[in-house]
Amino acid sequence: MRANPALGNVSATALAPIFQNTNLANAILVKLDPWVAPEPVARRIEQWNHYRAMTTAEQEDVLAKSVIERARQQILLFRIILLAVSTVIIALIIYTMTLEKTRDIATLKIIGARNTKIGGLILQESLALGILGYGFGAVLINFTYEYFPRRVAIVAFDQYVLFGIIVFICFLASVIGIRRALSIDATTAMGGGA
Repeated sequence: MRANPALGNVSATALAPIFQNTNLANAILVKLDPWVAPEPVARRIEQWNHYRAMTTAEQEDVLAKSVIERARQQILLFRIILLAVSTVIIALIIYTMTLEKTRDIATLKIIGARNTKIGGLILQESLALGILGYGFGAVLINFTYEYFPRRVAIVAFDQYVLFGIIVFICFLASVIGIRRALSIDATTAMGGGA
């Protein structure tokens, strides 16, 4: 360690308030001469109050594990919440559309349409809704990503996985509408109300 002549005459008790109060210093950087062994210096620093000696590689590892990993987990949680909300919204839209078409579905049943055909029509509506939303989002991202403060790498694999997730969400969201459509009585078409 390089000797600092200005601190040579300062006692350890005079420096103690600086080392013990983390409001004054929460990191101390030490650059060693090539001939100095780092282990004794690290042991001495770790004897101070609330300090831990770390090499440059250890600092990079802590940064990668704490800051970057935490941000990655927050983004993952945000994605999961968005996907769950999207599923609920698509399900509600499909269910509402099915309720509005109660008489039309009953008419299809009277003329002999199979349940699979009716379910397929509702599934098509759900998939069309999801694919249109995905397409709009993809176009929006590709034209506006340069204006965001942080750069996010959008690779093709991620887009394919997201597309697969959206198709799955649309299948899942259409189940409520399909169940409602299949429970409609065919005689509803004959009645005056919906």
